[in-house]
Amino acid sequence: MSTDKCQELMWSAKQLQLQGDPTLLRPPPSAFGAPLAPTWELLQETSARLLFMAVRWVRCLAPFQALAHNDQLVLLRAAWKDLFLLHLAQWSAPWDLGPLLAAPNARARLPPDPLADLELNTLQEILCRFRQIAPDGSECGCMKAIVLFSPG
Repeated sequence: MSTDKCQELMWSAKQLQLQGDPTLLRPPPSAFGAPLAPTWELLQETSARLLFMAVRWVRCLAPFQALAHNDQLVLLRAAWKDLFLLHLAQWSAPWDLGPLLAAPNARARLPPDPLADLELNTLQEILCRFRQIAPDGSECGCMKAIVLFSPG
């Protein structure tokens, strides 16, 4: 499958998501019209789907397919976090993860490290900035390709 076709399929899924298809990643709106805060389980499921989508997108790239298997693994290992973050920013609903991650059951799963709080705040800021620039599907594809094929 070509990268254009892969991006087209992903963009179609995004359009369905914006139209309110409940089977996709966006949580259903509440009775007051605002999106519901995600649960820990929904966050885990969404994260797994986004990671799968990122890897599937990468595997559709013709230049990636032309590489040796070991080279493919090296690129994915080096870039998976950034690719995941770009997919999260591109596909996630405008969730405020702060209350969810501050909940006692979530805090028990996170390291008791001030650095973790800083990283979570940084993640929230990145997602907010990404929503502000609102890149289209092609721009997101370019950013992901740059992240994947950029050295070090």
